[in-house]
Amino acid sequence: KKLAWSEGRFVPFPLNTETLNTIYDQHLMGANETAAFLAKIAEPCGPGGCSNSEQQSVASVGRAAYNQFYRGYTLKQWGVDPS
Repeated sequence: KKLAWSEGRFVPFPLNTETLNTIYDQHLMGANETAAFLAKIAEPCGPGGCSNSEQQSVASVGRAAYNQFYRGYTLKQWGVDPS
């Protein structure tokens, strides 16, 4: 099990149900509950699809997970703003 330090605490990474339970203060159990929750928090891209990595990530894992894990990594690793 890998842990990432994020916002003053260790959380499971890569993202999984336990990670979502931690960062969104949920009690999800199983794939169906996790999928339903992700569908609820996702911000879908428009009819033309996603135009950048920020939109794709937020459409997949929601804004909070994107901000905690993907935005900073993209900036640090690639030196580009994901939006």
